[in-house]
Amino acid sequence: MILQAEHITFAYDAAQNVIQDACLELQPGVVTGLFGPNGSGKSTLLRCLNGSLNPQSGRVFLDGQAVAAMDRRAVARHIAVVPQDTPVDVPLTVHEVVMLGRYAQGSTWAQETREDARIVSVCLERLGIADLANRPFSHLSGGERQRAVIARALAQQGSVLLLDEPNTHLDLAHQLEIYRLAKTLAEEGQSVLIICHDLLVSPLMVDRAVVMDRGKIVAIGPVHEVFDARLLAQVFATKASISWGDASTVRAQFG
Repeated sequence: MILQAEHITFAYDAAQNVIQDACLELQPGVVTGLFGPNGSGKSTLLRCLNGSLNPQSGRVFLDGQAVAAMDRRAVARHIAVVPQDTPVDVPLTVHEVVMLGRYAQGSTWAQETREDARIVSVCLERLGIADLANRPFSHLSGGERQRAVIARALAQQGSVLLLDEPNTHLDLAHQLEIYRLAKTLAEEGQSVLIICHDLLVSPLMVDRAVVMDRGKIVAIGPVHEVFDARLLAQVFATKASISWGDASTVRAQFG
């Protein structure tokens, strides 16, 4: 499924737009990285994409259907979100938290089917936390909780996956695992959007870069074309030069 944002403008109050005339298309098989400094509107745009926020102007479409016209459960059947923050004091086990992802498909943990259990088991395995299935969610480390939340999103089996800084609390090895998982999901046909802050590793792991600055999308395209010295200076206030090698290497000099 193709998720499209057409000329989205959003403001929390009348004083200032948080997003201004944003146009974006997420396609199956593509990992899109959404970059920008803090406060540039990235998370707000993500919430508009999944219908959590209604823009003042513009619309979001999922395969031609307006997301605003769909009920929340119907949206969740197609669009899964990994939020930036998740409450810690959830009185559920890891298995039960991941099972919540099945609600969009008509299931709850109180009515768990064999297929639900199989899907949850697969998601736990994919995130490397199968051994934590019976542990209370509140007893997990920050990185373990993050992986459980990502597993919950995978359990929804949607065609679009939106991740808001999924590598928060994760060490480098697990960050790379999440990027590789995103690539695998795209290869399996999903449309994937990841909000990223790292400008060295993450650009190597996405297919397309979208850069926001002060509520506007200022650049879209292949990573090696988007991330140049001019954009880094303009958007990130960083003096740097980047040289792109093959598909797996990048060199940056800061000064």
